[in-house]
Amino acid sequence: MDGQLEVFEHIYEMSAQRMGEYRAARQEGILEWVIIVLLAAEALLMAGQTLPRI
Repeated sequence: MDGQLEVFEHIYEMSAQRMGEYRAARQEGILEWVIIVLLAAEALLMAGQTLPRI
């Protein structure tokens, strides 16, 4: 019984670790897209300021 409890504890710890890694990867992906959108917006604003107005 004690061995089974250790196995379940190990599985629980590994599951918690995987969930933490998943959340971190998901947040990194969202942050990357936010940065890309902000850079694109900045590029558009800079292009709008430098192009001659018609």
